[in-house]
Amino acid sequence: MKKFFAFTLAEVLITLGIIGVVSALTLPNFLHNYYEKQTVAKLKSTYSILSRAIKLSSEDNGLPEEWNMTGRNKASSEIAARKLLPYLKAALDCGTDDIDNKCVSKNRSLLNGTVIEWGTNSYKILLLNGASLIIAGGEQSNGIYLYFQVDINGIAKPNVWGRDIFEFSYRENLGLLPSGNPQNASNTYKTFCKDTNSTGYGCAYYVLQFGNMNYLRKK
Repeated sequence: MKKFFAFTLAEVLITLGIIGVVSALTLPNFLHNYYEKQTVAKLKSTYSILSRAIKLSSEDNGLPEEWNMTGRNKASSEIAARKLLPYLKAALDCGTDDIDNKCVSKNRSLLNGTVIEWGTNSYKILLLNGASLIIAGGEQSNGIYLYFQVDINGIAKPNVWGRDIFEFSYRENLGLLPSGNPQNASNTYKTFCKDTNSTGYGCAYYVLQFGNMNYLRKK
């Protein structure tokens, strides 16, 4: 007679319970790390798309300083968009209105929870890589500028600065800079992306420079 050995029902249940507890402890970290890697990669690719578009447009149309943009208004944003659109390959062009919020989610907030809306003077498009892009152009005291707001997963949630929304700006003599760059002392990541109580405005530089989103682990 051969004896067959097997687990009892109690042993099986205990084992399943242990597996459940381990999964509950490790799954959130796994998902966060996956989301973080996806965000870093997507932001890098979108930064590359913007940099290339500005470079190619500058070769064909002159530098943004020569685009006859004046003030911070809808006309300047439309000028900037027209100069850049041929090099961005937009999947959807919503112009300066986007009444139906097809390109950009209207419900968005800062990293600290403050709810805000996008400006009506900006131009909205949806890129082929799925990212929403807000373009604003104009002139201010320190010269011509271009402003870009990127939501890496389009209109999908969470729509929060520092999580899926990031900023870039083009400045005369500086080129395209991710928001939070120390060269812009008024918007450095050390102030605006140090923890979840920050606005998140300066997180583009942090993510590109350090390749992670560790600020989300700080309160």
